[in-house]
Parts: sequence; structure tokens; C-alpha cells
Amino acid sequence: MSDDFCNSKKFTFLCDSDLDFMGCDVFCSLINLKCDFRGKAQARPQRVDSENRLEKIAVIVTKEYIGHGDNLGQSLLAEFLASLAESKHVPQYVIFMHRAVILCCENSPVIKQIKFLQKRGTSIKVCEKSAQTLRVMGDVIIGDLVSLPVIADICLKSEKVVWI
Repeated sequence: MSDDFCNSKKFTFLCDSDLDFMGCDVFCSLINLKCDFRGKAQARPQRVDSENRLEKIAVIVTKEYIGHGDNLGQSLLAEFLASLAESKHVPQYVIFMHRAVILCCENSPVIKQIKFLQKRGTSIKVCEKSAQTLRVMGDVIIGDLVSLPVIADICLKSEKVVWI
């Protein structure tokens, strides 16, 4: 195998016994190791922007609640966003899609949490197609309206994507 093939991340690790280990990149990511073609595993350095403590993570929010649409579900989402904003490391992106785009509009019950995330350095993105479909384009007061190809690009470039 050539180095170019192995660097394509389809096969990224050749173990000490010279056996191909398919999917090592995923496995090593889970155990926080960085593998190279020569069969050595090293502790993976945390990829964090030292100034803003941003993790290369995209969080996608698709509803105005977690679980069911009752008071508990709304409360859980508010507390989740607050916990993200108050954590030591914040996600690089929080993307609001589908019905969750209304959370970025005036009178949102979680606007304070979203503003705090933005203040901490998280980039807030709002799905333009969702906002158009729900007829709230003019009501969005926080975040950048972006197209689906931009959202797809963010997801592909992120180390982790978390769906809420």
C-alpha cells in the first residue's frame, strides 16, 4: 500500500503485526488516538482554538424541544443550550434547522442562551430554506442565514456532528 492511499483515511493504520485494520480512524477517534501508516498510535492532541476554546464540533438543532413538545422538552432544550454555553469548551457551530429556526427569532424562549453561545465564539447558523418555508426570514434576529450546501460543508469539515 502506498502512503497516498493510506492518507486517504480509508485505511489509516497498519498494526504492528502488519494486519490491515479497517476503520481505525473511527476507532482511534473513539479512544482519542492518532494513527499513522507506520503502525504507531499517539495521543491525539485536542484541537481547540486556545483563545475561544472552540471545539471542532457542529451541533444541529431541529426542534424547539428535546423529546416531546411539552414544557419538559422545552425546558430540557433551554438547559442544554445553557450548558453548552457555560461549558469549558464550546462548539464551533450551532445550526438551527427545520422548526428550530424559530428559536433564533424575536420572543424566543432561548434567545439569551443562543446569544451567550455566540458571545463565547460559537458561530450560529440558521437554515435559510427552513426560515423561508416557515415564513420567518424577516424575524431572525441572531445567526447567519445559510444554504443547505453551506450546512453540509460545515458538517463535513467538523470532527463531530451532534444532532438534537
